[in-house]
Amino acid sequence: MKKWLLFFLTSYYLHFFFVSVFPYVLSVFYRLASIGDLHWLTYHHVLAYYSHLVIHFLIAAYVLQLLVLHLVEYYP
Repeated sequence: MKKWLLFFLTSYYLHFFFVSVFPYVLSVFYRLASIGDLHWLTYHHVLAYYSHLVIHFLIAAYVLQLLVLHLVEYYP
């Protein structure tokens, strides 16, 4: 029970970070690009960068959840 609760909380916080923080950071970059400070950054660059971050985030979330399950299982 404790193991699955910790797994759920880890998943929840990772999902919250993914949904709220990443789009905010990318919107800041896109606003800078529209102002002209980052003239090379286009909408396609933002989408490519976002998808790249999504892949890395999913891998990191999976590894972190495995680590949490390992720690809870072997170190109660």
